[in-house]
Amino acid sequence: MKKPKYDLTEGPVGGHIKRLTVAMGWGIIAMNAVQFTDMWFISRLGHNELTAISFTMPLTTLLFFLVLAMSSGMTSAISRAAGGRRHEHAARTVTAGLAGSLAMGVLMAIIAWALHGPIFAAMGATPDLMPLIDGYMFTWLLGMPFIAVCVVANAGSRGAGEAAWPAYVMLLLAFVNLILDPIMIFGLFGFPRLEMAGAALATVIAYMVAMIAALYIAIHRLRLIQLKTLRNIQKTKKALRTWLGVAAPVSVAYAIEPFAAGVLTACVARMGLDAVAAFGVATRIEGIALIMLMALWGAVTPMAGQNWAARKYERVAHTLRVASTANAMFCGLFAVAMWIFAAQVVALFSEVPGIIALAVIYLAFVPISYIGFGASGLIGSALNGTGRGHLYLGANAFRVGLMLALALFGAAWFGFTGFAAGIAIANILAGALIVFWARRVFLAPVVI
Repeated sequence: MKKPKYDLTEGPVGGHIKRLTVAMGWGIIAMNAVQFTDMWFISRLGHNELTAISFTMPLTTLLFFLVLAMSSGMTSAISRAAGGRRHEHAARTVTAGLAGSLAMGVLMAIIAWALHGPIFAAMGATPDLMPLIDGYMFTWLLGMPFIAVCVVANAGSRGAGEAAWPAYVMLLLAFVNLILDPIMIFGLFGFPRLEMAGAALATVIAYMVAMIAALYIAIHRLRLIQLKTLRNIQKTKKALRTWLGVAAPVSVAYAIEPFAAGVLTACVARMGLDAVAAFGVATRIEGIALIMLMALWGAVTPMAGQNWAARKYERVAHTLRVASTANAMFCGLFAVAMWIFAAQVVALFSEVPGIIALAVIYLAFVPISYIGFGASGLIGSALNGTGRGHLYLGANAFRVGLMLALALFGAAWFGFTGFAAGIAIANILAGALIVFWARRVFLAPVVI
């Protein structure tokens, strides 16, 4: 492994967080741009297509979250190896991990296709929507191996302290997808009109291109992929255990999120298809807030991992203090923006008055609660970075369980308004309790 340009165990904590967050932010903007672009172009096809793509979100999110779990495990493993100056171990972990991520991408695609019919039926998808859903999902699942390898390769680079190049890879992804979407959806320049399946095909090709770029960086710029390191079978097994020791519990923790999204989608489906479409549009808009939150989480993981491995525990605490301040400021500003401009933003996706009205209700309640959601995510990122994925699993299960309970209770008694309010209350309450727990248990030796 080539020595990274940045050593996260030295230098100003705030400067590292800013650099990592900005680079991560651009990368996440690119990933969200892919979803936003798909959603916008598909919404031009009609109401049925918009509703169909909303139904696919929980399953595609589940699969992507499982890939992100592999990514979190890789960032954690490489950051701890870098902090402990174990460069050969880092290269071995990335090399073995990429082979594993390719195999798991293929397996996830096969299982998802085998089960997708019953899953969407359970969520309330009507028979007339299933041909649209089938065409999209079949093509999208073909890209699962490329998505897994691309994201995990980028994660290895971030764990080593490099942030800019992984961000460039994701910007390339978004650019290719943006160019291909209208061509393949609407059949421009002589291409056949593929509609929803065209959006999925554009995404698959974009991830193929991004994967090639990510592998080139890992091989040639950072030397994180070295086949010779796999000759020692025992050390290779240890490297895989280091990776999967975080990735396995985090995959369960992440899988809880789209499972919850599926339950919530089924809940709003009882209120009508307008409610499903509104929920889908509102959660896409929420992705704007998640850009900053996930960027902060992504910065905390390598910072915590490298400094924990170097036994610089105060720097871990300092990282959390700086990131928490940024989290509170951003979420407050985003909530104010939604109170003022929600209707105009929602109108970009739909002109149906019922969809607009329900989405505005959701965006009036939930964004401010992301202060609590973001705080719990920062603690989770620190847990992952230090190799304590099992503790993150417990904390996240608690938060999601509370959210489902309050959202379903609110929906039963107060309809869509109660549904949104329940999610907001759960985010705030869970965040406060998780931060309190972290101060008393995980970071008890450190004053934060």
